[in-house]
Amino acid sequence: MTADKAERELARALEKIGFTNNPRIQAAPLGFGNVAVPCFEHAAANKRKPFDDAKETAEKLAGLKYFGRAEAAGGFVNLYYSDAFYAEALAEMKAGYGANNDGAHATVVVEHSSPNVGKPLHVGHLRCTVYGDALANIIELNGYKVVRSTFLGEAGKQVALLLVALEDAKTKPKDERALLSIYEAGNKQLAEEAFAERVTAKLALMEAGDPETLTELRKVRALSVKPLHAAYERLGVRFDEELFDSDFVDAAKKLAAEAVAKKVARKDVEGETIVDFTKKTAIAPSSGVANQQVCNKEELPNYVLLRSNGTTLYATRDLALADYRFARHAFKECVYVTASAQNLHFQQFFKTLELLGRAYAKRLKHVGYGLVSLPEGKLSTREGRVILVDDLLERATGAAAKEVTERQKYPAALVKEIAGKTGLAAVKFALLRVSPEKNIVFNAEEAVRFEGHTGAFVQYSAVRCKGILEKAGRVAAFKKGEFNEQEKRLIAKLAVYPQVVRKACNSLEIHGLCEYLLLLTDEFNSFYAACPVLKAEGSEKAKRIALVKATLLVLEDGLAALGMETPDKM
Repeated sequence: MTADKAERELARALEKIGFTNNPRIQAAPLGFGNVAVPCFEHAAANKRKPFDDAKETAEKLAGLKYFGRAEAAGGFVNLYYSDAFYAEALAEMKAGYGANNDGAHATVVVEHSSPNVGKPLHVGHLRCTVYGDALANIIELNGYKVVRSTFLGEAGKQVALLLVALEDAKTKPKDERALLSIYEAGNKQLAEEAFAERVTAKLALMEAGDPETLTELRKVRALSVKPLHAAYERLGVRFDEELFDSDFVDAAKKLAAEAVAKKVARKDVEGETIVDFTKKTAIAPSSGVANQQVCNKEELPNYVLLRSNGTTLYATRDLALADYRFARHAFKECVYVTASAQNLHFQQFFKTLELLGRAYAKRLKHVGYGLVSLPEGKLSTREGRVILVDDLLERATGAAAKEVTERQKYPAALVKEIAGKTGLAAVKFALLRVSPEKNIVFNAEEAVRFEGHTGAFVQYSAVRCKGILEKAGRVAAFKKGEFNEQEKRLIAKLAVYPQVVRKACNSLEIHGLCEYLLLLTDEFNSFYAACPVLKAEGSEKAKRIALVKATLLVLEDGLAALGMETPDKM
């Protein structure tokens, strides 16, 4: 892409004039050109003042194809794109513009959502679900083959608790909401010793494959999975594989035995099987364990693989799942998207796989995100303090429908279609715009507002582009011409879209793409206000129509990468 070509040209020119101290090429502040090169390190290495170094460097950067001029400002060289840059960049903005082939079709597994069976999808799951989906889309844009995977929890203590609570329930549950109510009631009884003992016994029966218990478990699965699939469909999220942790219990126990045999794990005095990270792990030379690492107590605490009664934990089942995934997909990378509360688990999990000699352990990555809470406090299914996804989307689409009907007189069916797309985008954008490490206090009413920098704000500009193109009709293709400053600013913003997509993939962070789309929307609105499109004539009109088409292309592509559709009207 032209922006990449321009940076490579500049890097070569800097190297040619002896600027060899790892020059950084970065975006220039508004009003100071398009690209900046800081000269402080280069000046220090040559015992010169930064401004003098920048001035001399700017004078030597002449005759470049993609940069018209270079100026020194403080210790920086600020460069301005040339007319050739703008013409070439605009010409390349066609279908597939944001995509690249960096991945060369290598496989990347993205695991996300992964709720527990017996609980309906709520706002706490939503951040994980929409983040993982957007991440999978962006990784695909970078040329990888993506396997979208979800790992549903039904082998743990929380499901054993639900099964015991179901035995005591007076009525049989008909849907996932009823299951949630029974789960909440069971949690209140967990403090009772007799009830807790029944839960422990039920967990052992589940792990042992007791037929009657497994039948009960399958009934709970059926009640949970159907509405879960409906929620995913409504969210526009799909999965290539849906796995259940109860199917990995036997493999997990074998893996725990392997860890003991290789002296990676041992039984402690309480009878639990643990990976002891508090001292050197003795590994026999013949064990085949690669990447042996010494951990101390300050780094990682012990990692429990089996309880004292021999039952597995999600830690053990995660290890078994990793083996299964690599055998099935031979992935280049496997990315886990979960709450940052599990950061420690993934550090221990990855380290254990290294100690077990799994070479693929270095291909595993974890994206941890901050907690989602409500204005009234932390989300808790145990205490019944949640907003279910279905309820939230109803509120979002309702607010969107009200907004649409106040602005336009559309048929009811069209209002419903628009509201569905804009309401969903408002919710997704509110979650994706925040950097993953930050917590979110999720205010449902704020999330669905159409004012300000929201998903609907970006959608509206895309719809405006569609309206302009519809009114313009057939216009001759733009071939060449000069660009005014407003047009240049819009092209410059559009030109970096492929770099934004690449950066989002490499960093596994989505919020940068959201901020880019907001800034692009602002830039387009400024262009539209200052540069008449439909009233222009001849080549001037062709040029501006080309800019509108390019803007629509990038806005729609960026929204699609985030998992959002663009309505035809708003």
